[in-house]
Amino acid sequence: MDNPIDWLPDNSKLVAYYQRHRQLTIPELFDTARRMLTVRALQALRLDWELFVEALIADTRAGNVKDRRRFGNLLRAQMRLFSRRAYLDGLTDGGILDATLSDSDDDKIKTMLSENSAFVSGLSETLFKGGGISDAQAAGKPRQWWSGSILPFYQEGFASAGVNPMMEFVGPFGKKPCATCKHLFGQRHRFNVWDRNGLGMVGGSFVGQRTICGKGGKCKHGLVTVIARASGSIRSADKMVQLNLDEIRRNWEDSQRESA
Repeated sequence: MDNPIDWLPDNSKLVAYYQRHRQLTIPELFDTARRMLTVRALQALRLDWELFVEALIADTRAGNVKDRRRFGNLLRAQMRLFSRRAYLDGLTDGGILDATLSDSDDDKIKTMLSENSAFVSGLSETLFKGGGISDAQAAGKPRQWWSGSILPFYQEGFASAGVNPMMEFVGPFGKKPCATCKHLFGQRHRFNVWDRNGLGMVGGSFVGQRTICGKGGKCKHGLVTVIARASGSIRSADKMVQLNLDEIRRNWEDSQRESA
């Protein structure tokens, strides 16, 4: 068997950890690697943010940022960039490896940015209309703003990955599987994508507990959570497959209206 240490990321701390804990299984070892790399990525993002905030405050106190509007525009623009990066990092660390934003993710980011707007306005007023801030206060602002403004986006992204995980269409085929099952098999999408197509499945069934193959296929497919990238397209070039998928989605939409 190959030495597991040869498979590890280029990380001296991880190699040292393995050398101290050789009883670890391969899955445990790679879980440790993932957590270490997660910490490194988040620390790099925090450092980038704190360097920006430190420079912005220094420029403002030196008189290089002339007014509140300019200060607010600069800070809000970077908050939009960093908040998105933090949310995507949270999704990735939660198992969504291609870190794509769903509509609900986009809405959440917009809401959180809106909630931070008053905070930005209050700080700019302190810097430009109040007595300013001391050197000690200026030194503490970068970390304070990270914890209060950017880190929550990472946490929300991580939570979103749990609520709306990446899921793969898997399971055994029956004796006469239909083309629809064959088309969907192995595809991976966020759960909300499966669900809005009527395929939020339990034990190979969708809305109303009908199997995709109808009476004849007897497939036992289902959706399982995976840590992977999205793969495949639910739409199909096969006309009969697409007609079946369209019917499934219509049934789902009808059930949604009836339950509303």
